Amino acid sequence: MAGTEDKEWFYMSLGHRRGPVTRENLSKMLLSEELFVESTQVWRDGMKEWEGLADCKAFASTLKKVRETAQKTEANVRHTRSSEAGDEDLTCRGASRALFNLFFYIGWVIPILIGVIILTELQVHQLLDPKTVIHNDLQYIIPIGLLLLVSCQIAVSRMRHAGYPAWLGATIFIPVWNLFVLFICLLAPRNFRIQKKLGKAAIGYLVLLLVMFALPFSGLLTGVTPQSANIFSLTDGISDSYKYQTSYSARINKNQSKSADAEARRKAMEESHENEGREGALRKRTNQQ
Repeated sequence: MAGTEDKEWFYMSLGHRRGPVTRENLSKMLLSEELFVESTQVWRDGMKEWEGLADCKAFASTLKKVRETAQKTEANVRHTRSSEAGDEDLTCRGASRALFNLFFYIGWVIPILIGVIILTELQVHQLLDPKTVIHNDLQYIIPIGLLLLVSCQIAVSRMRHAGYPAWLGATIFIPVWNLFVLFICLLAPRNFRIQKKLGKAAIGYLVLLLVMFALPFSGLLTGVTPQSANIFSLTDGISDSYKYQTSYSARINKNQSKSADAEARRKAMEESHENEGREGALRKRTNQQ
């Protein structure tokens, strides 16, 4: 009879009235999240009206446990998110989407320019024969080779930043397949492999890509055609501009003149030493006679 009397609580949740149940059973339902504090009202004999569970003193101890459990759950969620963010920081390090786009449209000139500078200065300082450069096509091999090396490296870094294996970046020069690599490098945000969301910024990058590819065909760039805008012509243009700005011909002629003068002085000194030697030997024979 006592067990029946203990079932004195009625509860209303989501518009449905149920009960009677014991206080213990109602507490278990709260702790197991079958009921939620915010959406549950309770009533028992002697109460004037239904009362929100959060305001009912009879369940104060249960509500304390519910809050403690919620706090622990929230702390675990924050810890999990922090761990995931930490893992993402470790595994998704590399060149950002913005940096790769900057290199793709503008920055590629820098490796070519560095290659041109190295090659030109080696010739000016007579460490490399200009005829050897032309005969072996070094004016293309060194700048373009440096460009390919830097492009591969930044693509490797970009793929890692997007959450993909870094080695995929090294396949950027494989025809057809490189369309996928370029898509990731140009448009995918950080950790795209997991998140699978391009984001709104990708639209801007895509529009920029289409505009840049359409410009050579539009006729807006005077003197620039798809045929003239090849890597060899661009390398020649950068090389000619650098040589003109740095007075390449005048400097190389000056250094060659200095080398010729130095060689002439060296030969004159050698001849002088030889003459002195012969004169010394002649005087020695004369004295002996």
